[in-house]
Amino acid sequence: MNQFYIERLVISGIGHEPSSIEFTEGLNFVTGPSNTGKSHVMSCIDYLFGFSETAARPFKFNANWGYDTFTMVLKTIRGSVIMTRKLGEKKIQVSGTDQAIQEGTYSVSKSAKNSINGVWLKLLGISADHQIAADRKGKTQALTWRGIKHLCYIAQEHIASEHSAFLNPTASIYNMTPSQAALLFLLTGQDATKIDKGEDKQTKVTRKKAVMDYIEGSISRLAKRIEALDGIIATEQIPNIDAETERVTAELDTIRRKMNDAVSRSKSLMTQIYDANGKISEYNAILKSLDALRIQYEADVDRLAFVIDGEQIQADFAAPTKCPFCNADMKHEEAVSYVDSARAELIHIGAHIRELQMSIDDTVARKNRLQITVDSLEEQRRSIDEEIRNVLSPRIMELQQCLETYRKTVQYAKELETLKEEKIGYEADLLQWQLSRVESNQESKDIRDDYGLNLIRKLNQKVSDILREIHFPGYASVHLNMDTFDFSIDGVPKGSVMGGGFTGILNAVSLQALREVLHEEGKHEIGVLYLDSVFTQLSEPEYLGKAQTIKESFLRYLLAHQSIGQTIIIEQREKLPDWLVESKDCHVEVFTKSKEQGRYGLLKEVFED
Repeated sequence: MNQFYIERLVISGIGHEPSSIEFTEGLNFVTGPSNTGKSHVMSCIDYLFGFSETAARPFKFNANWGYDTFTMVLKTIRGSVIMTRKLGEKKIQVSGTDQAIQEGTYSVSKSAKNSINGVWLKLLGISADHQIAADRKGKTQALTWRGIKHLCYIAQEHIASEHSAFLNPTASIYNMTPSQAALLFLLTGQDATKIDKGEDKQTKVTRKKAVMDYIEGSISRLAKRIEALDGIIATEQIPNIDAETERVTAELDTIRRKMNDAVSRSKSLMTQIYDANGKISEYNAILKSLDALRIQYEADVDRLAFVIDGEQIQADFAAPTKCPFCNADMKHEEAVSYVDSARAELIHIGAHIRELQMSIDDTVARKNRLQITVDSLEEQRRSIDEEIRNVLSPRIMELQQCLETYRKTVQYAKELETLKEEKIGYEADLLQWQLSRVESNQESKDIRDDYGLNLIRKLNQKVSDILREIHFPGYASVHLNMDTFDFSIDGVPKGSVMGGGFTGILNAVSLQALREVLHEEGKHEIGVLYLDSVFTQLSEPEYLGKAQTIKESFLRYLLAHQSIGQTIIIEQREKLPDWLVESKDCHVEVFTKSKEQGRYGLLKEVFED
């Protein structure tokens, strides 16, 4: 269970408006340009952790700014704890509602009777009277908060260190025992006062047999995988895979160019067909209008013919001279004839009809010629599309499948080479153990012997799992090198993998993995993780694409696992993707270095001139 998290950091001074920054229980980011106070967040946290400044290692905070009081509010499982420390003082005032933490004034000296070290250990659920191994000769020392703080806190100057993140960076590089013993205590609860100073001969014999059994099992497992890979590679029967890959790649490029050309020609033909069909539609509209005009002319001809025929029929009958009722003489007005004008109009309409028919015939001819062109274009396009569908696309898929097969074969070959080297290493280790003599020696004690294979496997597996999820190369070959007490990839130190930026990622992953192992089955859990500038050095030009993938995947991993405890990451704004800064799934504090927009920096009344 996570014992505590930082809820608020407040920096104040007489005559100055207090500057505070809030944090959530999960994932937090403090980001912005340089010189806005981001790293001061980390140094202020460490100051309240109990940092003891010296002339060589001063607390880097400018007293001329007028801020001299640092307060940190912690949320615990039992209430709250408030810690306050003045600039330049060696004492921390503690108060709050957590009944397990006694209020009062505590010293930052770890040797003082009332040391802040005891408060921090108690916040982790650890009593302050535990002893851990100090060296291999049996000397012990007190377990301290400063002795384990490096397992949850990495400052900017140590984030890309090539030394193990499990080792205290301020301790002697010639004696790793205290760091190894402190970590072992968190994992198992092993206290130096409760362990033997050495092993008897029978215990050593038993341990030797267990190690040899493990090595023999590993050799057997590797041998089976090597045999399987040999079979897979043999079935491919590729005489010169490099030459074949080059040939297939060249042909694939050629086919892709043909495909692009065919697609371009198909699009061009489609454009021509579209334009021609547009013209045909125009011709159809013209023909429809001409046909309507022709019908009108035919109606006019019928009307005029009716007039002429009517007059001719009327002329064949004599008009009556007597009234049929009274027999009186009838007078008739002279009838007006429309025959001549109708005939003249018929001649005029006939000329229009002939001209109209010529226009219709010409339009039909144009339309038919254009339709022939469209049919030809359609046939060309069908031919090109069939070539794309039946020839080019299948060939591209076939070549891509060949390349994928070659890629897998190369991958299998590399894996085979790595496994063979690993098998040779195991065989050499086995031979060394077989030739070693077991003697009773209780004068020297190596704390690493107490880790055992089970603990090492858990740490290896957790780191490997995280590296796999963030797409880090070589994740399958990661292991904890007990000589350096650090993780190696492909048998080489992390600094030899891909540069300082990736070393920083590996250090962060190591502590995240440790936090998860402690959470899942450790004796004591730290639960918090504070990192400064994890991604700042990810700038190696030859790995930019891979770096971006690893960074974004690691950020998403932290988002998905933030329930394990509080994480605070200090990072430059340009190193964080926009989607993260805008995300509502984590807390992001943005310093803008602008007096007009947002928050300028950590301190409200301090600006860079």
